[in-house]
Amino acid sequence: MKQKLQILITSNEPLNPQNHLLKLTMISNHAFPTMQPGQFAQILVENSPNTFLRRPISIHFVDLKQLLN
Repeated sequence: MKQKLQILITSNEPLNPQNHLLKLTMISNHAFPTMQPGQFAQILVENSPNTFLRRPISIHFVDLKQLLN
């Protein structure tokens, strides 16, 4: 199911020259969708001249304890 959520990038760690680990925090008031490692999210960077298309980002880890606090 598609949902539009507002998220904040809290960390951008380079793993190697071509890969980065992004840590995201949800800032919208919507119910958090069920996400599991191995799934993908389509990320849209609004008002960015360099990212016209959405980017598929794979889910690695979801901290459910932090979501419930």
